[in-house]
Amino acid sequence: MAAPAQASGAFSLSASALPVAAIAGRLKADAKDFEGKTQESIGNVIGSQGDRIAGKAKQAEAKVRNAVEDVKDKAGMG
Repeated sequence: MAAPAQASGAFSLSASALPVAAIAGRLKADAKDFEGKTQESIGNVIGSQGDRIAGKAKQAEAKVRNAVEDVKDKAGMG
């Protein structure tokens, strides 16, 4: 019997793939940034200073979360 054929360019995981925790942290930061930008935009449209400020605060939180993930990446903590 012949060996099973493998498709060229088949997907395979490598040892350098990001840990799930690292991906989750980045996704949470990106989601918080999106939420903040959306809330800020809504505040601009309806003229709500509270929504604008809350949106900017969420965007700042996202920057902090991304900075934490950067430190984890450099420390090899993933």
